[in-house]
Amino acid sequence: MDEHLQRMLLAGALGMTLARRAAAILEGDAPADPRVLRAILEAANESLGHFDDRPPGERWCDATLRLLDLAAFAARLG
Repeated sequence: MDEHLQRMLLAGALGMTLARRAAAILEGDAPADPRVLRAILEAANESLGHFDDRPPGERWCDATLRLLDLAAFAARLG
């Protein structure tokens, strides 16, 4: 497998795992460490910034919703 493709797949898998963990924390199914949740939400907001040029303060809600959408997608994948 091409090294670049492997890195992209690994990054996607990491993102899906983080999305599942963030959703579990938000739903109360996992112990909440505010620093970890904040880091995940900030990373989601930063990632969304690659596609959305609004300032971070204006897109954090969309970033959270997209994170939850990814978590639901990851759950459907198994």
